Amino acid sequence: MGVSIVATDVDAENVATAYASPVRRALEGIHFLNESLEKCQRNYAPGKSSLKGTIFGAPVVNSSYLRCTGLQHFLQTGIAESRNGTMFVIARNLVDDGAVANRTLLAGTYRGIGGAVLPGYSGVGLYAGGAVSRVNGHSTHAANDAADGVLAVATTQVIPLTTWAMMMLSFSDGKLINRNLTVPYTASATPTAIRRVSPDKIRIGSAYTSYTGVCDVAVFQYHSEVLEEEEILLVASDLREYAEGRGITV
Repeated sequence: MGVSIVATDVDAENVATAYASPVRRALEGIHFLNESLEKCQRNYAPGKSSLKGTIFGAPVVNSSYLRCTGLQHFLQTGIAESRNGTMFVIARNLVDDGAVANRTLLAGTYRGIGGAVLPGYSGVGLYAGGAVSRVNGHSTHAANDAADGVLAVATTQVIPLTTWAMMMLSFSDGKLINRNLTVPYTASATPTAIRRVSPDKIRIGSAYTSYTGVCDVAVFQYHSEVLEEEEILLVASDLREYAEGRGITV
């Protein structure tokens, strides 16, 4: 594991500045969300340290994960939403029900300032709790910038949402794929219009509007291209090994 260099019984993860992910193509960000808020802010993607995150409110950090509350306590990364993308998130919800107050956005840009600039919905993201044991992946599409956006949605199962799962969302003009890489389970949607790209930065543990529930997030990784299957499996295996080292099984 590239981030954790052990020498003389001292783990160098907390002082490392980059992480040797097995897939570097279009890699924009890696966040290991544990131990300190300063560490949570650090972007471990090689060459992307300037795209560090910003803490909002007072999310609670411990040795394995960051506990976030939507719209109040969360991390905003320095990574802008891209037209094409693949994001990986290892997370869980505090509760598993369909109540609006308990829904969470594990990661994304849902209804950010792009919604004010461009009519209709905006953003991409993985949100949990719209129904019991469901994680919804979404991206916004529109025929042109003046038209109302259409939200494409693909829904997967995590039973229950209070268990740790590795989620993956990939999006492009013509395809949205939402995968639970722990079970595994895959859902997809085929939009009929091109992607509407929001100018917003990806948030971890919060949307820009709605979703005020509580979630725990352990790892986040983002690529500004749709990864191939072989690349997805390499990243998943790598992040799974990392999480296991923190006591999280996915």
